Formats: sequence, C-alpha cells, structure tokens
Amino acid sequence: MGRRSTTGGVRPHGAGIQLRFTWRGREWRPTLRLRATPANLKQAARMRADAIAAIRAGTFDYSAWFPDAKNAPVSDAPATFGDYASRWLSSIADLAEVTRLEYARILKVNWLPALRDRPIRDIRYSDLVDVLGSFGVAGKTRNNILIPLRRVFDFALLDRAILVSPAEALRNSKVQREDPDPLELFEVDLLLADLAQHHNPQIVNYFAAAIFAGFRPSEQIALQWSDIDFVRRTARVEKARVWGKDKDSTKTHAARDVEMTDRAWAAIVAQKEHTLLSRGAVFHNPNTGRPWNDEQVQRRYWNTSVRRCGLRPREAYQTRHTFATLALMAGANPMWVARQLGHRNMKMLLEIYGKWIDAADRGRERAKLDAGFRTKPAQKSENGGQVIDLIGGEGGIRTRVRLIT
Repeated sequence: MGRRSTTGGVRPHGAGIQLRFTWRGREWRPTLRLRATPANLKQAARMRADAIAAIRAGTFDYSAWFPDAKNAPVSDAPATFGDYASRWLSSIADLAEVTRLEYARILKVNWLPALRDRPIRDIRYSDLVDVLGSFGVAGKTRNNILIPLRRVFDFALLDRAILVSPAEALRNSKVQREDPDPLELFEVDLLLADLAQHHNPQIVNYFAAAIFAGFRPSEQIALQWSDIDFVRRTARVEKARVWGKDKDSTKTHAARDVEMTDRAWAAIVAQKEHTLLSRGAVFHNPNTGRPWNDEQVQRRYWNTSVRRCGLRPREAYQTRHTFATLALMAGANPMWVARQLGHRNMKMLLEIYGKWIDAADRGRERAKLDAGFRTKPAQKSENGGQVIDLIGGEGGIRTRVRLIT
C-alpha cells in the first residue's frame, strides 16, 4: 500500500498517517485517519509544518489540532487579541513613528478594551460588528478605526493562528469627498492684510508661503533653511512633521522641488530676518521662538482672521486649494501644478480641480472648434460658378448638399 516510510516527520502508520514533531521538550506522534496516498502524505506534511509554525508562535493547541488523539495534553493558553495586537505593533518598525503611534492609539481606545483578553481564534465577525456599532461613528473615522484591526487579524492569519480573518468582511463606509473651497485673490489680500495688522510678521509670512506655494501644512512646518535654494529660487520638500514628530518622507513618499512664485518667495525672504541664523526650521512660532510642532495654533490664527474679515468660514487647509485654483485660473499648465503640489499623477488633480481647469479655458477650446467648423473657402465650378459644400444633419444622419452659384 504505497511507501511505508517518508522523511520530514510524516510516514504511513497502520491505516493512517503519523506525524512527528517536538513540543514542550518531548516528541509527539499523532496519527491522522487518512489513507497514505501520495496526495494525503503531502497534505499531512503541510499540516505538520503549520503545527510547527504555531508551536513557534506560542499559539499551538494540541486538542484543537488533533481532537481525536487519545490522552491529549493540556495545551498552553491560546493567544489573545491583545497578544497579537502587541506582536503586530512590534512588527511595523518600518512605518513612520507618527503612523505607529496613531495605530497604537486606535487599538488602545477602540479595540483592546473589548477584545484584549479574547482568544483571537474565538473572535467572530458578529463580535467585531457589535464593538464597531458601539462607537457611534461613520465615514472616514470608521474607516480609519478599521485599518489597524484588519492588520492585527492579517498578522494572525499569516502566523497561522487563525484560518480566516473575521475582519475581512467589514467594509469601509463610502465617504463623499468635499469639494475645495478656495479663496479668491481679493479675499487672500484681505486676509493677509488683516493678519499683518493684528499679528507678528512671521504669521503673515507663514500664510503667504502656504497660499502662494501650495505646501501641505505638515511639509511647511518641517521646511528647513537648508532646503531653500537661493540660486534657483526653489524649496526642496522631502519631510513632514506630524504631532511634533518628524517624518523623513512626505505624504506621497516622494521628494519634490517647489518653484517659488514671486509672492511665495517674498514671504521666504521676509522670514530670513527672523529665523535664518537658527540654521534650522524656516517657520517658527513667534510666541515661543521655536519651530511649530503641528498646525493647531496656526488654525486659530486663520479662523480668527477669517471671522474678522467677514469671509465664509473655511479650514486652514484651503490655503493649498487656493494655490492650485489660482494657478489654474491664471492659465498654468495642469501638469506643472500637479508637480508643485506633489500629486502622484494628473488623475488626482483632474478629479479635485476639474471645474477650475474648465473655467480657466476662457473659451479657448471653443474658439478652436469654431475655427475648425468654418465652411471651407468656396471652390470654382466647371461652369464658372462657386461650389459650396454644406454638411449637416440631425439624429446622427449626415447629409451633403452641394450648391453651385
């Protein structure tokens, strides 16, 4: 009946297949009720490899793996969700620190209170739905909460502690993207004048650079004087700062050189007298004399000035949208604008700012069509008259009428 012995800890034994492996310092030899066919021997070898992986991970439960075994030993306590949450967080050292801290915060606040001591293999989809429903959140917040949860179960799945992930079926909420609400140029001038009247010049420089260069706030507060090229008049953007922590990459993980417009460059030059000698960050909080930790305080300056100017309330991130829309309305090449903003491709620019690109056309495309639709110059007919071809029609039917004058 086939081969009577194999290598690798798997062999035929009586009417079944015996596995051999070491656990708790001794050798175990459970027998599977499978005929020793080549296919079953391969399946048994895979099962043995999975069992060894579970032993190494500390998640092996003998009675769960071999329920028919006689005198099954008492297994170690099964690994919990809290165990795997900790292991997963330790495994993502390659991510930015601020990202790891945010994932740890979400797990601590949202998932660990309910799931920490639950054996991860016993957690069901319905359990996760119940916990998620207790948060009372939706949209983007809900989607963010689900990210680290899925990663923990994916980690346990790869570690063979579970066979399927109960989080796999949890779907993201559909989130409608809000359209940009940029300032018009006269509103920009009004806002900067108000800031200049009520606040330190460094506040004016900060927002002028934000509006006329299009930096992300996290990029702008991480900008160093060593990033400024005074010959080419550019700013090298390759870092970001979030929650007071520096990241050695931007949101898109791509560095770029921002060409400074006249008004953005004027803000950089004006800032020299305040922070250039520090040889560090370009923009400082004038109240502390230190680089900005985040963008919270700047938002308060922005919101107060918007109210004083009687403008429609907008979040401070609209500085970036304002740069993009003003550039497009001025006729800038959309590809150049996308590079300035650090977009991965043109698709994002077209999706976000499509209507401003259309508005910037100012009839140029229609003029091209008008020129192309003009009747061709009249041709001379054989009898000395003029031949005029008129092409038209309705309902998709084209007709040609030839007039001879």
